[in-house]
Amino acid sequence: MSCPRLTSPQSTEYKELMAHLRREEEARMYEQMTNPQPDIITPAGAALFTPSFEARRQEEDEMTYSDVNRQMTLIFNVIVTIVACGVSIWLIARHFSAPARLALSMGGALIVGIAEVVIYAGYLRRLTEAKTKEKGKREVKSITETWRTEKAEETSTAKGNGKIRYRKPQS
Repeated sequence: MSCPRLTSPQSTEYKELMAHLRREEEARMYEQMTNPQPDIITPAGAALFTPSFEARRQEEDEMTYSDVNRQMTLIFNVIVTIVACGVSIWLIARHFSAPARLALSMGGALIVGIAEVVIYAGYLRRLTEAKTKEKGKREVKSITETWRTEKAEETSTAKGNGKIRYRKPQS
């Protein structure tokens, strides 16, 4: 459709053309909203509805659940260790006065709690260092062993005689 030459911006032809263009744009927008095309990427939030994003989000959710489970187990173990240490010091110091027993058991439990946190922080630091070091490594593939099969020849001078034999890789 060709655009008529407009003499003034407010002519009736101009108004009709603009109304027609608006209707076409509204119809196109409605069609796009009701029947989205997978190959058309809209600027705002298009990546949220792609299949790869959905799979990645599920993978992150699974990682999140396993991380939460591991962290809850860790917290439970630390609490059990701290309480067990405090109770054992309380029972061992039964000949001391109550304030001294309380101070010893609370101090011992505090020291065990600090030690647990320091050990776990060191573990996380080493884990992070190992991950970065492993990402930096380049995987090199090489052939370590080969098997060769040979057909038996009719002559008696054949070395293979149809048997499978091991051959060392060439360096």
